[in-house]
Amino acid sequence: MKRSWASGQSLVELALILPLLLLILLGTVEFGLMYYDYIAIENGAREGARYGVVLDNPCSQDDQNVIAFRVREVIPGYLNNPAITVSCNQDENLLTVVVTYDFHPFDPILAGVLGRVIRLKAQVTLTLEE
Repeated sequence: MKRSWASGQSLVELALILPLLLLILLGTVEFGLMYYDYIAIENGAREGARYGVVLDNPCSQDDQNVIAFRVREVIPGYLNNPAITVSCNQDENLLTVVVTYDFHPFDPILAGVLGRVIRLKAQVTLTLEE
């Protein structure tokens, strides 16, 4: 008799702690995916800025479109429509590339806590080469 009571107690303890453990596991996976996406857009912004500073006239609209295209080439294809902004400040000789992506958590519980959309933003500013 005593043995069945102990196994029943273990089952209740498992039922109480399992949702918390699953939430922690899903939160860890969700954070890892979000961080991976942030690193991807940061690398894209950095690559676009590096590509842009060596162009003849990165402040022209045509070259800014080329820079944005280069950023889209570097960013993984599963990131749907990241917003890419290329700006040039000729007075200070700076080129800035900003990539913004809306991350959508897949877990509904975490989405309720963190928000349905988490905006990730990477900005890189480099000095233009002369």
